[in-house]
Amino acid sequence: MSKILWFEGAGMDGTAQPVGNCRIRTAFCNDAGTMYYLELNGLRWDAGQRKFLEDAEEYKDEACIGWVDFCHEITDDPDIEDCSVRRHAIEREIHFHWTFEGILDLVNDRLGCSFDEIRIAPKFSGYTPFTGRRRGYGIGADYNRGDQFVPDMEAVAKMRALYDRERARQVAEGERYPCVSVLRDDEDPEIVHVLHFNKQHLPNFDVRLSELTA
Repeated sequence: MSKILWFEGAGMDGTAQPVGNCRIRTAFCNDAGTMYYLELNGLRWDAGQRKFLEDAEEYKDEACIGWVDFCHEITDDPDIEDCSVRRHAIEREIHFHWTFEGILDLVNDRLGCSFDEIRIAPKFSGYTPFTGRRRGYGIGADYNRGDQFVPDMEAVAKMRALYDRERARQVAEGERYPCVSVLRDDEDPEIVHVLHFNKQHLPNFDVRLSELTA
């Protein structure tokens, strides 16, 4: 069975190809059991920027280049501010190929891992490395691990269908720029919150996931 590390797509979908999102983040344990938070950016770059990189020729045919925005150990000690004092040496010092293979090589080679594959969690899958709880600066229970995540594709299909229906409602009401949020409750994932942002003031509502159809 493949060892997959899932990332949350935290930027804009469809950007920074071939990864498909310009900002991705995850939390995981390496092979030695050390837990890390990792956030990466895929940035477009031009000829002016390339002159500052000694190895720019290696990236000459790539529209984007990868940078490590945040990388720190999660110590499980509430008195240690991990993001400041347990930063890894690669944070904001390393650039890499903004491809799935490039990200995989970075994680495995620099952070002591042996993953087989990197994937971006599907929209509506609910994956984020943050649980919403804060017990201290660096408590492992405050993070959702991307190496333990398993997407529920049936739920994803239901959530996407709900999103499409509610977006269509806004368009039918004359909204030029439809905007809807569909998300599962942090405490009870069976509850789905639908939030409308529109001039027609369509009401927000909750629905049970089991009642939805794809």
